[in-house]
Amino acid sequence: MIYYCRGICQVIAPDLFLMILQVNNLLFELVSDTGSCHEAAYMAQAIALRIAKQEGLKTVIIENTNRHVVYQLRGEWRTRRPVMRRGRDACRALATGLDVQYRVG
Repeated sequence: MIYYCRGICQVIAPDLFLMILQVNNLLFELVSDTGSCHEAAYMAQAIALRIAKQEGLKTVIIENTNRHVVYQLRGEWRTRRPVMRRGRDACRALATGLDVQYRVG
């Protein structure tokens, strides 16, 4: 199964962000006092991994529009910021037991 993930973050007011998470044709909106497009991309990826586990899939292909997230999950790029490390670690934990391929899409 292929999941297409996308995360968008927009400033809607000072110190207020709208994160839009897309997984295939599903859209999720989240309002937060912090945020970035990378955080939104990690959140979308985590949702895709949760869906894959609930569906009982063993092999998953995840395409993400954010290359930073893909390369960090593959281990090709370092993850410096703590908030990015938390997203990476959460996705890696969710991927336990799955054969996951990460692609830039």
